[in-house]
Amino acid sequence: MWPTTASSTRYVTPRAAATGFATDYLHMVGPMVGAFQQGDSRSGEVPVQTGVSGPVTSVLVRQLGSDG
Repeated sequence: MWPTTASSTRYVTPRAAATGFATDYLHMVGPMVGAFQQGDSRSGEVPVQTGVSGPVTSVLVRQLGSDG
């Protein structure tokens, strides 16, 4: 799970969370981050690529906790 519950890092938007995951966890440099694609009311996916011709990685995001 990213970010870990022990971390103070939190994100305001799903796209920001996917960008943080790509750069800080996957160590991508300048990733291309697509639009959030809503799943249910608390989750969805964000496509991320290393470049125009790079493979697409789907980052699944889910809002946890009652405080959003």
